[in-house]
Amino acid sequence: MKKLLLTVVICTATLLLSMFSADYLVNKDKANETKTNTEHRVNSDEKVYTVKDNENVTDIAIEQGVPVEDIISENHLEDEQVEEGDALIIPETYSPAEKDLLARLVNAEAKGESYEGKVAVATVVLNRVESERFPDTVSEVINDKNQFSPVSNGSINQEASEEAVEAVNEAIALQEEEGTEATFFYNPDLTNDKWIKSLPVIEVIGNLYFATS
Repeated sequence: MKKLLLTVVICTATLLLSMFSADYLVNKDKANETKTNTEHRVNSDEKVYTVKDNENVTDIAIEQGVPVEDIISENHLEDEQVEEGDALIIPETYSPAEKDLLARLVNAEAKGESYEGKVAVATVVLNRVESERFPDTVSEVINDKNQFSPVSNGSINQEASEEAVEAVNEAIALQEEEGTEATFFYNPDLTNDKWIKSLPVIEVIGNLYFATS
């Protein structure tokens, strides 16, 4: 009887030890896989953002100046919901130089206008980038001949305000979801251009009329 009991105890201990070892190896493999993925991200120069408490993809997109849909696509997300501590890859849709140039244009063109107006001005440029009727980059759109007066008068060289920078980030993040569809804007009190005044106006924000052709 004692031998039988001893045999049972030994078998049970062996089984438990085997289960513990298997779990340890699985967890170790998962840890190594996570470490490898993290190292891969760092080594490939991908920007990784750690989600904070109560953040969603829209919050992060606006903060980082990246389209919401690009973050969702890059990270294979089903929706905008993420968990605190999640590591998200932040793709670079527009370079820092492009964002700075756009912010300086917004600062010059929409000085004195509301934050909403600044976002809309930035969105007009982004809409032109995506349109077949205009150049393909932010720089080319802004520097296109006779399109934006701050380029010719030099005011675009002034440093952008913090509000202009934030407006550009929001315009980039929400262009596809909430942005205006306009490709032109103007202040009717500051222009005598009959052609631009003839365009269909989509919306008016402050002193600025937003139109499309």
